Amino acid sequence: MNVSFTQSAEDIKSETASYDTVVVPVFKGGELGQEGTALNKELRELLEDQIALRNGFGKTAGDIRPIDGSENTTPKRFVLVATGQAYDPSTACDAGQGKAVAAALYKHLTAVNAGKTYIAQDFDHAFTNDFSVTLADELNAADYAFDKYKSKAAASKPLDLHFAVADTEAATQDYTKRAAVTEAQKWAKDLTNEPPNKLYPAVYAEQIIQKLAPLGVKVSVIEDEELVKMGAGAISAVGQGSPKSHKPRMVIMEYDGTAGNDADAAPLGLIGKGVTFDTGGISLKPSGSIADMHMDMGGSAMIVGTMMALAGRQAQSKVVAIVGLSDNDIGPDAYKPGDIITSLSGQTIHVGNTDAEGRLVMADCMTYLQQNYKPHTIVDAATLTGAVHSIFGHTYAGVFTNDDTVWSTLETAGKTSGEQGWRLPLHEVFNNAVKHNRADLSNIGGIRFGGGSTAAEFLHHFIEKDENGKETPWAHIDIAGAAMPPGGMANGFGVRMLDQWIADNYEESATATHAQAPSAPKLS
Repeated sequence: MNVSFTQSAEDIKSETASYDTVVVPVFKGGELGQEGTALNKELRELLEDQIALRNGFGKTAGDIRPIDGSENTTPKRFVLVATGQAYDPSTACDAGQGKAVAAALYKHLTAVNAGKTYIAQDFDHAFTNDFSVTLADELNAADYAFDKYKSKAAASKPLDLHFAVADTEAATQDYTKRAAVTEAQKWAKDLTNEPPNKLYPAVYAEQIIQKLAPLGVKVSVIEDEELVKMGAGAISAVGQGSPKSHKPRMVIMEYDGTAGNDADAAPLGLIGKGVTFDTGGISLKPSGSIADMHMDMGGSAMIVGTMMALAGRQAQSKVVAIVGLSDNDIGPDAYKPGDIITSLSGQTIHVGNTDAEGRLVMADCMTYLQQNYKPHTIVDAATLTGAVHSIFGHTYAGVFTNDDTVWSTLETAGKTSGEQGWRLPLHEVFNNAVKHNRADLSNIGGIRFGGGSTAAEFLHHFIEKDENGKETPWAHIDIAGAAMPPGGMANGFGVRMLDQWIADNYEESATATHAQAPSAPKLS
């Protein structure tokens, strides 16, 4: 997809004949802006007549009204699109409305092979740049298909979009940064959509190197034999039943965009669950849900996608991320319910259910991160529990945290990015529920309900304390429903949320990276 921004409406109008399609924004009440009004006059009130024919057009963001031009008009195709907003020059673009407009507009423009397209809008309107960049970015996000394994992929003509804006340089810079995040989210989608016979730990680790190393991210991989040797018994246990080619990997990614201003400064730490296929192990999953378990590495995709976004937009932040990659297979050497294993932290774990494997993979990653990098804050992401999925469906991620400030800033970033979390409780009851009478911990809770909270409290046991007994600020994001939408196509959930959160709170620059980002307190 081609996107370009221009400052002069006259320059565009002088080339009108070269455009195949003109898109005209319509505001609430069916009102046209100055550009739309001028165009309507040239077309002898054609646009107003079409709006009038559809009573109430303009109220709902994304309403589309295609219009064929006459023999005397160039171009031959016009598209009215409702912004869902009032025509108020002091109002900035609403990102949520922009997303709705983009989704509908992309579907229409691709269906009609729109060709070279001009978005006609006003220069003196406050939301010109914001609306253009938001719309361009959301159209770019919509321009996604995972069809690499189809024998005949659907042919499509790339969109060629031209936006008139008040400030070309600012719009271009803003779009470039947003596009870096969008492309990272597309990669997260690709990874999660890959079938398990194509993406497994060794292949996944190599793809991370190929994608991130050229962007300046230092990537290192700890392979299965080394994991065993260093005592990472939890992640190793999960991969015991897998063939040699699918054995576990731990991938460490280091990004420092702070220009080395403080080489000794503690980084932000990110952790992702990367179970590339989850049979459930000996505690076998039911057949109705097993086919989608290639998506059980969605948390790791969220994390590696975030690292790509940060490096791609050259974020002024210092981050270390670790993803634990494993299959959870059934085989002669598979770990069993009743086993007691020793984690990298030294804590022993009774295996109550081999389908509670993600928390085992992540536990060793959390320990390795803290022992080797001493992060000031940790966020982990995982498609961890059906319990959270049953609460929120595909709408929210469940967020568990030991720090109120971390939660408030994640909540803000979620609302800004459109990828929202909802806080769920940590509690002594759930913490005690994962203790075991023959080992330090059990990988399942000893109570019937509260599966999301008991899983979070299991991970909580691997958050270390400083010399004063204070825990590292930490949040666990359970994306089981949010990242696994109906229809079997991954959505890359969480990349935008985490990137926004880091932009708001962990960048050296005093100004938030995104134009849409609200001010938020910097965390110490």
